[in-house]
Amino acid sequence: MNANDLFHRDNDPVGKTTGVRTFQPTVRPPVAVLTVCDDGKESGEMVRIRSERFIIGRSEGHLILDHDDLISGRHLEITRQFLGRDYRWIITDLNSTNGMFVRIRRGPLDSGSEFLIGNGRYRFESAMDETEPEEFVPYESRGPKTRYQGQEFHTRYPALVELVGGQPQMKLQLIYPEYWIGTHPECVIARPDDPFADPKHARLFRDDDARWWFENNNSVNGIWLRQVQWEVRGQCKFQIGEQRFKLDVPAAPG
Repeated sequence: MNANDLFHRDNDPVGKTTGVRTFQPTVRPPVAVLTVCDDGKESGEMVRIRSERFIIGRSEGHLILDHDDLISGRHLEITRQFLGRDYRWIITDLNSTNGMFVRIRRGPLDSGSEFLIGNGRYRFESAMDETEPEEFVPYESRGPKTRYQGQEFHTRYPALVELVGGQPQMKLQLIYPEYWIGTHPECVIARPDDPFADPKHARLFRDDDARWWFENNNSVNGIWLRQVQWEVRGQCKFQIGEQRFKLDVPAAPG
């Protein structure tokens, strides 16, 4: 037997017929992979997270993004936790100014829920909120990106508030059971000048239990819900400031 026989590269497909899994660690902690997405892409700089704690911020942390003024000094933390026999990864907002948003397909809207659609930011207010509703102001006189159909406020309803610079600019009472957000002129919540919004980007609707939901409509840029903490299972896409990320965590050994 010569060296070629001993050290040849084995190209046999692993587990193709036997069901054997590719090797992965069973004693040391697994490694998560964070992708700092390039602008306009889902690919980018890949960072492997081997520590239990990983902080992202504008001035402090393991990953510093000092070019984005919308990111707080210590904005969020990724932690690896060991529970029972498995590991899990948690993303936590560190009381940042502008929050952390997670991309979802569909989600419930509780009072105070904030979400991103296109270049817009919105907050849902339930009918139980004690704040008095604002008088409707025409779109042209306020200047935000969203145009609403005019209505008067007589009965208290849930409401959707557009936030610009963190401050409420427009408020729409949700009288009907369904609303669409997008660039199409038929959308009640229309974003005609938003290059990042689809014609019918997302749908808001009230279910049979009177709970409000919003869901993505196969849009290019998706919908993003503000979260204080999020458990990552498989993959998670999230945004802080104007920076988007993708976090991939390994599945537990079977």
